[in-house]
Amino acid sequence: MTTLLAILLLAIGLATGFFRSLATTAPPYLHSGWRPIHGILKRRWRDSRVVLLTLLACGFPISVAFRLTVNGWQIGNRMGTFVFIGVGLVVAVSFIHFWQGRASRGWQRTAPLAALAVIVMGGLTAASLEPIRGTYKVASDAQSIERMGIETSLWTREWLGPGNRFTGDRVNRLLLAGYGRQDVRTKINRGVYAARAFRRDKLGSDDFYALARSDLDFLLVDLRLTTAPPVLGFYFEPWEPQQGTRLSAAELLKFNDVKDVTRTYDNGYLIIYDIRGLHGEP
Repeated sequence: MTTLLAILLLAIGLATGFFRSLATTAPPYLHSGWRPIHGILKRRWRDSRVVLLTLLACGFPISVAFRLTVNGWQIGNRMGTFVFIGVGLVVAVSFIHFWQGRASRGWQRTAPLAALAVIVMGGLTAASLEPIRGTYKVASDAQSIERMGIETSLWTREWLGPGNRFTGDRVNRLLLAGYGRQDVRTKINRGVYAARAFRRDKLGSDDFYALARSDLDFLLVDLRLTTAPPVLGFYFEPWEPQQGTRLSAAELLKFNDVKDVTRTYDNGYLIIYDIRGLHGEP
């Protein structure tokens, strides 16, 4: 509710401050009615930075719309950080020139402060499924990033070297790429996504062939994935076929019985399998 109220207040601020923000940079002789906007449309302004930031604020409703979609929420989440630079300017102009006016008193002073407090809290609540960080959660993006996964990724960079071809679940791929500097892959082979190899109790002939024909060096298995269903609905990719279905330990540990696959790292929860032997590599 706080997030929705903050978005509503921002929408009101943008609606009442957009044209006023543009008018602040219009030439002085255009000072009444819609004349400043006509001047801006004719490219008559004093400060291009104000115009740029005001137009940038138009990206805020677009970012909100993206965050309501499955495939676009990542784009919307990242857009919000940048467009809010322009939103801050437009909302500030709205408060000063529309809501407070020249002689503000009473509610005109307190209401903007209360609105700003709600907007700040809305930013905190919208930043994550749980604004206050708790314990590790399965497939929950920020809530899944913790010290154990980071240390494992750092270990790969120190002992295996950067640039190895890895695959695993989505969160650990991000950690391997960021902290381990590894070359992470979402696919095992052409048209074969990682979820297919991890999602079965036994490695079928087709999956074995895909791994053998791939150029992957290592697989990272996280046994913590078996402790709960994925918070976001998927472990590997949003389009995985068994989305929402809980993984089992048998599915993840089946690589123990695959010939030429060795376990090169194991801390009790995170396991790294070396599959270079499947390609005939030492």
